[in-house]
Amino acid sequence: MFRKINGLDKQRDGTNTDSRITLDSLKNNKNLTHLIEEIRKKTITLEKENCKIEYTWIKAHAGHYVNELADKLAKEATRNSDICYNKFPESEIEHQERQKSMEKWQQQWDHATEGLTTKEFFPNIKDRLKTKFNLTPSFTAMTTAHGKTRSYLHRFKITEFPECPCANGNQTADHLLYQCNKLNSDREAPTGYISTEDNWPAKKTRVGDQISKTVYRFYKLN
Repeated sequence: MFRKINGLDKQRDGTNTDSRITLDSLKNNKNLTHLIEEIRKKTITLEKENCKIEYTWIKAHAGHYVNELADKLAKEATRNSDICYNKFPESEIEHQERQKSMEKWQQQWDHATEGLTTKEFFPNIKDRLKTKFNLTPSFTAMTTAHGKTRSYLHRFKITEFPECPCANGNQTADHLLYQCNKLNSDREAPTGYISTEDNWPAKKTRVGDQISKTVYRFYKLN
């Protein structure tokens, strides 16, 4: 499009494009990317010279000769090592830097020796950032294994015994989540939710991603 408006004569002329994104970008005053700004500047210059410019969308691959020719030239340009345009929009640079940061963060998380329980719930940083949680003390205790469970308190000699009142093992976060028979009725909702797609007990990634709101209701630390 930029090359075409560069070659316009001082007359009324139309510029066709099959890119709705380009047309929307030209209308968006907040879009200040280099090429869009160059198109705007050239348009203003031509209009000052009494050249009326109109931008029109046309359907791609519909037999428009000039549009097909433009596609052909664009494909040829991708195979040309002598690229004349070497600028990147700021948004692309930000995206690449964000990706690098995410990869570095993931590598650090993969090799971390602390937070192993949390890692079982959230092994993937990107997926965790996409998931919204209402962080409560109970949910934090469950995903860190730090909370008012008897097993945890027994480690610090706050309680005399680590066993759960259900008499079916030590009262750990996993025990409350998967095994404690005192919580069977509260466990029905998440069990039913998960069992439609997976078996119970489910992997902790499924618990964290899919049924966190339900887990809040039955994960009762005492």
